[in-house]
Amino acid sequence: MKISLERTQHDRTTNIATRCPHCGHIGTFLTVGINDIYTSEYRNNGNHPVFFLGIRKCPNQKCYGHLFFIADNNKTVLLTSPTENYTI
Repeated sequence: MKISLERTQHDRTTNIATRCPHCGHIGTFLTVGINDIYTSEYRNNGNHPVFFLGIRKCPNQKCYGHLFFIADNNKTVLLTSPTENYTI
């Protein structure tokens, strides 16, 4: 997924609740002290989708593994990296 970072600003944080790809803990990932990056793209049809990009850390104190995410304007998570692939 490519997102153009031509127009950006920092202005909000998004709650990310998922299973940690590193340790398997389920919870709401913690911010790391910076706001999400807000970006919008102009398309030929005049629409400009809005995306939020950010970094979070696992809430498990024994892990604190990182998670990168992309969400849309409705706070729907479109992508996480690493992906949730932990097996119990």
